[in-house]
Amino acid sequence: MFLSRRTLLLSGAGLTLVGCGGGGGTLPDPHLISRVRPRLAIHWAPRSRAVSGPQSASVAVITARSLVIAGQVATAEVSRYSLSQSSGSQGATATYELTPELPVGPVELSVRFYDSLSGYPGDSSRVLVAVAQQQVELQGPGGLLPDIAVAGLVASVSLLPDQVVPLAGRTDLKFTALDSAGNTLALGPSAASLEIVEGKDTVLASDLTLGVGYFRGLAEGTAQVRVRIDDKVSPPIPVRVTRFPAVSPGLWMGSGIADMVWDAGRQKLWIVDVSGGTNTLQTLDPATRALGTPIIVPGGGLSNLKLAPDGRSLYGYVKGTNTIQRIALETGVVEARIELPQRIYPEERGIFWMLPGPARSLLVAWHSGDSQQRDIWVYDGSVRRPVSLRRVLGTLETELVLTEVSSNDEGTVAYISGGGVGWRVGIGPDGFMAGTVSRAPSGTFHQGQLIDSSARVCEATTGTLLSSLGASFEGNRSLGVAANGSYWVLEGLSSSRQRLRLVEPQHFTEQGRLELPEYLPVFQNFTTTTYTYYYDTQKAASWGARGVALLVSEQLSLYDNLPGL
Repeated sequence: MFLSRRTLLLSGAGLTLVGCGGGGGTLPDPHLISRVRPRLAIHWAPRSRAVSGPQSASVAVITARSLVIAGQVATAEVSRYSLSQSSGSQGATATYELTPELPVGPVELSVRFYDSLSGYPGDSSRVLVAVAQQQVELQGPGGLLPDIAVAGLVASVSLLPDQVVPLAGRTDLKFTALDSAGNTLALGPSAASLEIVEGKDTVLASDLTLGVGYFRGLAEGTAQVRVRIDDKVSPPIPVRVTRFPAVSPGLWMGSGIADMVWDAGRQKLWIVDVSGGTNTLQTLDPATRALGTPIIVPGGGLSNLKLAPDGRSLYGYVKGTNTIQRIALETGVVEARIELPQRIYPEERGIFWMLPGPARSLLVAWHSGDSQQRDIWVYDGSVRRPVSLRRVLGTLETELVLTEVSSNDEGTVAYISGGGVGWRVGIGPDGFMAGTVSRAPSGTFHQGQLIDSSARVCEATTGTLLSSLGASFEGNRSLGVAANGSYWVLEGLSSSRQRLRLVEPQHFTEQGRLELPEYLPVFQNFTTTTYTYYYDTQKAASWGARGVALLVSEQLSLYDNLPGL
C-alpha cells in the first residue's frame, strides 16, 4: 500500500523474538536475546510545484524504542533528498537502517516528519507536518518493520491575496498553512504545489528552471491560482501579471567603500572610504551625487556604521584602534570611545547594538579568536556595567559564538546569536540579569521578530518559525531593514544571478525587486567589468522615496526607481 497525501505507509515484514526463555514474568537474559538493526521503508510522494500534489515532508526522524529491555533505542534521521533527483520528483521508496541493534520483539515505533527549510537532516529551523506512532514487532533476520499510518497536521491552506507576478519576470507566491488549532505552520515554498486554474500558458506559466515554485509572467492580465499541500487545497484567487517600473542604475563609485548608512534627517548617505589606509567619513547626496566635507577618523578599518536616534552622532567600529567610537557629525570630534581587549587574531572584532533611550547605552560584544575570551557587556557611554553575559551564564555555557547582538524595542531583553545558536537574556541596571537566560532563535530583532543572516524569520518571544523569505534556503541572505521597516533579502538564483527583494514583515509579501547583473562596471573606466558573486553584496539601504543603495565588493551603486519603498 502506498502513501497518500495525508497517509504515509511504512512497509516491511515482521521478525520473531528469539531466546526469550520460558516463564511468565521472568526477565530474559540480555545476553541470550537475538538482536537486529531495525529497518524502515518510506515511500516519499512526489514533491514539486507540478499539478500532482506533493508530500510536504522533506525530513523524517525515526525512533524505535525497545519494549523488551527498557532504555534501548535505535534512531535515524533521513531526507528525501538522498534520493536521486528524478526519483525525488516522481516519488520513490527507500529503506533506512536504524542504529544501534535492538532486541527482537515488540518496539514502540515513532516517525516524525518535518518540512526542513534546507531540506537536509540536522536543520534546526524545521516544522512538524506529520506524525506516526504504533507498537510493532521487530523480527529477524532482516529487521524490516511493518506498515504504520501517518497523520498529517496541515488542516487548511490559503494563498495570500493581492499577489503580483512581474511581466517577463519570475517569482514565487506566498501561502499560509494552518493546523487544526489555527496555528500557522511556517512551511517552505517547496512543501506546496501551486496550480494555475485559469490563464495557464497565456498569462502565467510554471517555471522550474530557477528552482521549485517559480512562476513566469507571460502577458499582462489576471490568472486564477490555487495552492495544494498534501490533501488540502485552497480556493483559487486572482494573481495579476503586471509590468514593474524600470529600475535605472545610477553611479558606481569608489573601490574602497567599506560601509554606508542612510540619514533620513539630512536625506543623505553617510559613506566611509577606507582606501589608502584611512577612514574618510562623508555624506553623499544620492540625488545630486554631491559629496560633503570629509571627516578623517584615525585608525583604519571603520565599519558597522549606526546613526544615533537624534541624528547628531554616528557610531562605528574602528579596527585599527580596536575601539567603538561615537563621532559628532557636525564637528568630527570623537565624543566617546570604548576600548576593547587586545586583538591577537585577524578575525577578532567588536560588535555592538544601540539600546533605546536617552542614556546612549550600547550592547558591546567582543568576538575573539579564543572562544573562552568572547563576552558581551552593557555600556553607558564609555562606562561598562559590571555584570557581563559570561558572568550570568556561569558554567551553563563556556564557549560562545558571537556574530549578532540586538535588543527588543524597550531595551530590556538582549538577543545574542552566532553559529546557528541564539540566546535571550534580560538587561538590568547592573548589566545582564541572572535567571533570565534562555535559548532563542538566532537573528537580529525587528518588530517583534528575529531575522537571521539566511533570511529566516522567527517570532522573538516564542521562537516560532514564521517564514523563509525566498524560494530556497541556502540562496537567501538578509541585508538589513529598509527605511519603511521592510526586509532587504538577497536571493542567489544561481552562481551568477542574484535578485534584491523588498519584503514586508507582516505577510512577507514582496513590495519591490531588483535583478542584479552578473558583471558590474569597474569605477575607474566604466568599460572594464568585474564578476561578482552574490556573497559580494554586503549591504542595502533605501534613500529618498524610491531609491536603493547597494554596497557590492566595496563599490557603491545607486538605483533611483525601485517600487515598494
